[in-house]
Amino acid sequence: MSAEVRLPGLVALVLGALGGVSVLAAWAGSSSTPVVGRQGSWGAVGVAGTFAVIAGSVLWVAAARMAVARRTGELRAVVAARAEFARAALGGATTGLRPAPETAGGEAAPALVATATMVRYHRPRCRLVTGKPVEAAGRAEHERAGRTPCGVCEP
Repeated sequence: MSAEVRLPGLVALVLGALGGVSVLAAWAGSSSTPVVGRQGSWGAVGVAGTFAVIAGSVLWVAAARMAVARRTGELRAVVAARAEFARAALGGATTGLRPAPETAGGEAAPALVATATMVRYHRPRCRLVTGKPVEAAGRAEHERAGRTPCGVCEP
C-alpha cells in the first residue's frame, strides 16, 4: 500500500479512536455528576467526539476509495499489457471482429436490433435482447421510430 493511501487511513484511525474515547469520557463524566452545569460541558466533549468519529469515518472511506482506484489502475495496466502480449504472440492478429459493411449510400448496414415495443435499440449481442425476437434495422430507422441507444451495450 502506498504512503498516499496509508497516511489518510492512519489519520482516520487516530481520529476515530480519539473521537470514541471522547464520547466514552463524556458519557462517564456526565453520568457521574448530578450537577446540570457540569453535564453540559461533558455534552460539548461528546459532540466534539462524535464529529471526530464522523470525520474519521469519512476519511477512512476516502482512503479506501483511493486504494481501490489505485488498484484498478494497476489491474487495467496489467490487462492492457497482457492483451498487447497476446496480440504480439498472434502476429498482430485481431480478435476477428470486423467493422460493419457499408451500404451504397455510405451508411452502415443494419446492425442494430430492437422489437416493435422496445424504446431502445441494441447491438445484436447485447445481453438485454438475448433470446428475444428482435429485428435488425439501421440506426436512422430506430431513431425515426423514437428509440434511443441502449445504455448497456452503447451502440
